[in-house]
Amino acid sequence: MKKQYLLSGILLVTIIFAFVTSFAQNAQEILEKSYVTCKRIQNGHYTMTRHIKFMTGNDTLILSYTSYFRKLEKDSIYPKAFHNKRFLNGKCFEENLFTGQEFVSANPGDSTAIIASRGNFVSEEVQQYDHGGYFYEPFIKKTVYPFIDDSGHFEKGYTFTLLGEKQISSDSCYYIRVNTNNEIPEVMGGFKTLKIEYYYWIDKNTMIPIAYADYTVSEINNTTMDQYQKYTLDKYEINSPINDSIFTLNSIPSFYKLKTYTPSEPIPLLPKDSIAPQWSLHSLKGETINLSDFKGKVVLIDFFYEGCAPCMLALPKIMALYEKYKSKGLVVIGIDPFDKKEDELKSFLAKRGVTYDVLLGGKDLERDYHLSGYPTIYILDKNGKILFDLSGYGTGVESVYENIILKAL
Repeated sequence: MKKQYLLSGILLVTIIFAFVTSFAQNAQEILEKSYVTCKRIQNGHYTMTRHIKFMTGNDTLILSYTSYFRKLEKDSIYPKAFHNKRFLNGKCFEENLFTGQEFVSANPGDSTAIIASRGNFVSEEVQQYDHGGYFYEPFIKKTVYPFIDDSGHFEKGYTFTLLGEKQISSDSCYYIRVNTNNEIPEVMGGFKTLKIEYYYWIDKNTMIPIAYADYTVSEINNTTMDQYQKYTLDKYEINSPINDSIFTLNSIPSFYKLKTYTPSEPIPLLPKDSIAPQWSLHSLKGETINLSDFKGKVVLIDFFYEGCAPCMLALPKIMALYEKYKSKGLVVIGIDPFDKKEDELKSFLAKRGVTYDVLLGGKDLERDYHLSGYPTIYILDKNGKILFDLSGYGTGVESVYENIILKAL
């Protein structure tokens, strides 16, 4: 009897293992077929909705897109012509066109458009503005299929799970999750990705990915945060006759004021030994604070915003310097030109132990202080003269700040 139970148990485990293995294989096969299907797409158009919840926020942003595209064989700049529009709350706020020879980026808000001829832009710039492309080219690229190599084969270190079937509108889809089993390397000291999951909804009839999502959990300064985004096709048509006039300059509405693109040199930060521009801003405590209030003090100004990962990495280092030298005359001021929700920002900073004054607003200071990236640090001497400035953050840079502060104190 015991032998019979043992054999039954072994058989059950074997069946379960075979069932699980079959599901994993099916998930891989489905994704592989979808990948091949996407590779065969030559042209099309679609409307799409994107839901995104950013790492440092609680709200979900909803955007929508329209896109027309046509594959460009062996183009050295970008592999497809496109004409895309982005919408927020039903209102178009961006329109982009790549003809293969010209690139146009238009702003409906002020009816302006920049046009650049081939030779004045590179592929990265074009790709940056191809916001509607998540259901064509990126599905055959590492950005969305990170587990498939260039030859279409699966790489090691991933688990594929067929979660079942899901209905999206009238489409019956395979619902698949992909997990990475590889150790995710730490990005810059203090920022570590703990988990990445990818989700796919593959149309059972066409093998087109009707929806795609990724979910990321990260740790920044011992605080766990997550980010989620999902792209969903509302309607689409592929590999059918398309009017090529949509990819010409004539498709740009006449009300746009076209301006020829001319590459501009980045503006350097304010020169050392110059006097820092004055400002008067409101703090999170409701106080009005002026730069002139700190005459006779060494001042470190940190221009940052909540959604900036390098800014978050810099915060504890700046906070440590403040705690160490505030009794000796160091003032630290954080200036956030972007975030509007005061209560949310207060809570966000409190969790990170920030006790120095943080000021809101100051968009004019982007111009006055030549800000082109975040965080940007300025260190001023006791007379308001600039001793040091730096855009960006790198591990160990706080020791540079400390040496300058010590000399100035």
